[in-house]
Amino acid sequence: MGHEIFGHVLKLSFGGDIFVHNAFLHFLVSCGELDAANKVFGESLVRDLVSWNSLIYREMKLGNINPDEITMIVVITACAQLDDLNLGLEFHQYIREKRLNMSASLANALMDVYVKCGVFEEAKAVFERMEDKTMVSWTTMVVGYAKSGSQRGKEALSLFHEMQSMNVNPDEVTMVSCLSACAQLGALDVGVWIHRYIEKHSLSLNVVDMYAKCGNLAKALQVFVELPGRNALTYTAMICGIALHGDAQDALSCFQHMIDAGLMPDEITFLGVLSACCHGGLVEEGLKIFSQMTSKYKVPPKIELLELDPTDGGTYVLSSNMYAESNMWHKAREARKMMRERGVDKTPGCSSIEISGMCMNLL
Repeated sequence: MGHEIFGHVLKLSFGGDIFVHNAFLHFLVSCGELDAANKVFGESLVRDLVSWNSLIYREMKLGNINPDEITMIVVITACAQLDDLNLGLEFHQYIREKRLNMSASLANALMDVYVKCGVFEEAKAVFERMEDKTMVSWTTMVVGYAKSGSQRGKEALSLFHEMQSMNVNPDEVTMVSCLSACAQLGALDVGVWIHRYIEKHSLSLNVVDMYAKCGNLAKALQVFVELPGRNALTYTAMICGIALHGDAQDALSCFQHMIDAGLMPDEITFLGVLSACCHGGLVEEGLKIFSQMTSKYKVPPKIELLELDPTDGGTYVLSSNMYAESNMWHKAREARKMMRERGVDKTPGCSSIEISGMCMNLL
């Protein structure tokens, strides 16, 4: 069947498409037709990381090559860049079978594949077996947990606490991820400690978002006002923070200050402002800003705004309401339809409390 489909592909002149070519190459290797895979690769005029990885795997299966640790680091790093979990698993199995030296660099590359593909159990297993963990090792895990949302945020902060107990000094990347986890969980005590650490080590990191999402809007405003050079990112964080707390007028005022400062808003800024208008019942102001998105600021109100967080049901509802208020009913229906098709539910209300540095969720 696969050969028949590829025959149609060639007839339709799609053979030169790199994605089609790599899919067929992967099909041949997966089916054990290694000679055919080699022929297709040799005759191909289009090759990329996927192509080379597939052929390296083919040569490994045939026993024609015996990749060393350095080669494995390169190909596994490529798997991480391509989010190719299956090939990453195959390479990991090869490492086990050949008893290759599991250096810190090789282990870090494997963890990166698993984390980027969302397989945290495998990533954690590799991490825990490491005897000499590097800063990259810790950061890979913390960043991975933090990026996966509030469900893994606790694990990010738990790992951060473990770093502290082992006197491992975090770098800026680690600190950014920990701030994100604190914001997701409302872990204010940990966030305050991180803020002090940032000040002590003169790091240039934005803590406004963390304080706002942890419920301390006054501290967020204080930090914002004391910033020596406010940019579009810090203004956006402040606007979204104020909107989160339901103060629509202050959010609009902050937005106006941003414009007066000559800074350009982006999609996230408008999402915060429109969210504030929606929650504050400021229909006319919201419609005016919605109209200005395109006419004045050249930011089209596309449905792609939903891609900011495709798993957040509130974003779909907000977008639908926004379009409905502008009588763009087909767009409103499209937003609701997309929400249903993606199986996204509107997130129920949830409160977090922090007790002795530990976060507990209350539904």
